[in-house]
Amino acid sequence: MDKLEDFFNDNKDQFDFIDTSSNDWESINKELNIGRRALAKRKSLAPLIAIAASVALILSFALFQFRAQAPTAIKSLTGLDLGMQFPEVALQNPDGETVALSELNAHLVLVDFWASYCMVCNEENCYYFKPLYNEFKDKGFEIYAVSADSSANSWMSAIQRDQLDWVQVSDLKGLESPIFDAFNVNSLPTNYLLDQEGRIIAKNINVDELENTLHGMFAYK
Repeated sequence: MDKLEDFFNDNKDQFDFIDTSSNDWESINKELNIGRRALAKRKSLAPLIAIAASVALILSFALFQFRAQAPTAIKSLTGLDLGMQFPEVALQNPDGETVALSELNAHLVLVDFWASYCMVCNEENCYYFKPLYNEFKDKGFEIYAVSADSSANSWMSAIQRDQLDWVQVSDLKGLESPIFDAFNVNSLPTNYLLDQEGRIIAKNINVDELENTLHGMFAYK
């Protein structure tokens, strides 16, 4: 046992699981043997543990990816696509009158989602939509503008300031309005161009495309 005692004393910091209070080296030898067998067993199981950990990590990552992508996938399925019938919407104008989209008598309708605080929206209204509206409103073009404002004063001030003469409606619930989820509006401005039957023929059409479409539609009117 002298060799065992010498070995243990030289490496005792590695064997803190052994009780040496009794200095019973026979017992210590048994504990060392038990420790060796346990270590050998752990080593034999190590590859399986590593595989299990890897599988768990892969499954966790896959689940995370699914959860991260699921809302986008669901959103795209409930979105409004070209050729689809645009749903009915009826909101109040600044005078408190309810105006339904289906009531508009027009050959082309641009449904525009905007807000008074949206600088891009204000620029579109003043420099792009107004000239086109003034040119084609008597030929069958209409704009149905749905505001994301929650302040009636801000909304009506923007309409009056920029002299926006087309149909203006809002429920004044801001971006919390269910209307924006229903029509898949994720940013401002967002627009849909509808034909006379209310079918979607373009989404987020830019001013050049809109102008070309209007000229093509109303060239002889």
